[in-house]
Amino acid sequence: MFGLSQRSMPGATIDEILDSYKDADGQAYLAGPPGFGEYLSTQVSGTFKDYTTPGRALEEYDIQQREKAASHYDPVYYHWDPLAGGERPKNKYAIDEKTWRESEWYREGVEYTDAMTPERAQALAENYDERRFREALVAAGDQAYGALGRIAGFGAMMIGGLPDPINLIPFSGGMKAAKVAATEAISAGKSAWVAGIKAGAKAGTVEGALGGAVSSALTLPDLKAKGEDIGFADFLMTVGVSAGIGSVIGGIGGGISAYRGVKADKALQAEIAAYLDSEEAKSTADLRLRLQQEMFQAYGGSAPDVDRKLAEQWAIADAAMFDKRAHTWARVDKNGTKTAVDYYTDPRNYPEWLGVFVLEEQIRREFGTPDSDFLGI
Repeated sequence: MFGLSQRSMPGATIDEILDSYKDADGQAYLAGPPGFGEYLSTQVSGTFKDYTTPGRALEEYDIQQREKAASHYDPVYYHWDPLAGGERPKNKYAIDEKTWRESEWYREGVEYTDAMTPERAQALAENYDERRFREALVAAGDQAYGALGRIAGFGAMMIGGLPDPINLIPFSGGMKAAKVAATEAISAGKSAWVAGIKAGAKAGTVEGALGGAVSSALTLPDLKAKGEDIGFADFLMTVGVSAGIGSVIGGIGGGISAYRGVKADKALQAEIAAYLDSEEAKSTADLRLRLQQEMFQAYGGSAPDVDRKLAEQWAIADAAMFDKRAHTWARVDKNGTKTAVDYYTDPRNYPEWLGVFVLEEQIRREFGTPDSDFLGI
């Protein structure tokens, strides 16, 4: 039951478990420090349940399942359409506020609503008590394990927040940021993999923090209505955890992107080198070199901030791909009268190509290497 593998009592209710950790004044306490595994797992489960959108949704799902089991589920209340106008009808199985306040399920700070069925009242009280227990256990663990324990606890909270879809957004952002960084690192003779991870982690931290802010707007008001004393510290904690998750996920995405980019670049360079050494490539070598020079100059004009070494690599790759297309065009000629040289001099191909590859500069800045599939080779 909520991570109490070392301390739970078989068949015990939540009240019985809580009572076993209360002193004479009814305050929650622990007879001794929790086990380190229990200390961390409690923070994992607590973060997921309280500070993620799936966790809040699962709590509401559990309540409605309880109502269905007790035949206290009101479909008119839950399926009400706010766009239809009018006020939302009260849940016909809800108990009045006075009855709720006098029941064993009343907890100070929990807000009464028109949906307060007996099953909801019981579930809210149990969840409220569970959160008090987790607070006591984590506080005891913080005291027992000190700064290193708190650092490990922060990692545990990051794990607990991972299932929130909002926290997975930085993966794609990290991959995108890493593409540019890896390309620049390659041209500078540095490690593309390290540059990709750093860029991905940096972008992921920012996107993770923004995602945490969005998640807070969804989860914290709900917790406040459930009796929690929510303040700015809770907002900072949620944003901090999400930023940490974003940094890790973004770094992973950046590393994957950089690895794929370097692998694709090496494969393309090997393909180009093999082609340039072929007999058919040598037959149009002069034309290809002239086109290569024109492409290099055009890159300098359209994107002067691009590294010259990188622009030269692009020009070599483009010219080689154009040359390969020219020879392929000649080979598939059914009449056998066309040559690769004809492709170079055909006004429908050469001038048009020069216009296309200049526009591709934006794509190259994102992907880092010439893309033979995009070029249709």
